[in-house]
Amino acid sequence: MRIGIVGLAALALLAGCGKKMDTGESTTAATTESAQSAPAAAVGARIAQAVAYVFAQNFRLPGSALGQVQAAHEDACERLGPAACIVLGSTLEGRDGAFGEGTLDVLVASEAARPLSRSFARIVADAKGNMIRSSVQGEVLDGAIAGTADGIAVARARRTDAQSALAAAHGTAARLDAASQTDAARAGEANLAAGARALSARVATSRISVRYESDLPIPTERGRPFALAWARAAENLSEGAALVLTVLVTLAPFALAGIAIAVAWRWLRRRFDWTQARDAMS
Repeated sequence: MRIGIVGLAALALLAGCGKKMDTGESTTAATTESAQSAPAAAVGARIAQAVAYVFAQNFRLPGSALGQVQAAHEDACERLGPAACIVLGSTLEGRDGAFGEGTLDVLVASEAARPLSRSFARIVADAKGNMIRSSVQGEVLDGAIAGTADGIAVARARRTDAQSALAAAHGTAARLDAASQTDAARAGEANLAAGARALSARVATSRISVRYESDLPIPTERGRPFALAWARAAENLSEGAALVLTVLVTLAPFALAGIAIAVAWRWLRRRFDWTQARDAMS
């Protein structure tokens, strides 16, 4: 009987120890998990939330496809609508026997920038071209946005104080001074607000800069160099004839005046000589 009671007591004691060990292990595991998640949370808090991106792409493709690919890229941007993508500018240069090149700059909504850049690459691939360089640069603007927000808060407080001073001012000089401070505070707040809008716009949009270059010189058509040479010669000849005609038209009045003076002078000389001869005969 005693042995049975002692055995039951031993089992109860072992069960209690097991519970304490389980509780300790659970507490240790929870503490370890919390310690591991804390750095991750800290890193997550440091990740930038406002970034302005600039995409750059360089493509090499057949010279005859430069204009078509550039036009297809512009169409891809315009299909997104003016609220999502606009063409900022483009260039295209190329002549027979020389390498062609061109550029394209678009401003696109940030969420559509990467899909649009991928569509640009697909259009080039369809035209038997390839990408020779691609880059993405991001500028973190969290600090600038936070600083601008703090500046707006300070400027608003100064404006409120200046308005209160203006309401309590007595005398012309005091009111003029308070009004000047109010206007300055209002102008400072407006400038900071404009800066905040500009920063928000930079985050909301991304710029894609594309550069095109031909893989080979643009082919020259047979007989075209001679035609171009004759055309240039004819153009130079027509320009020379036009210049000569302009000079003649400009100098014609002076030439006519000179001829008239010479004729009049000869007539006067002959008249004078005839008068002298007549006087001598008489």
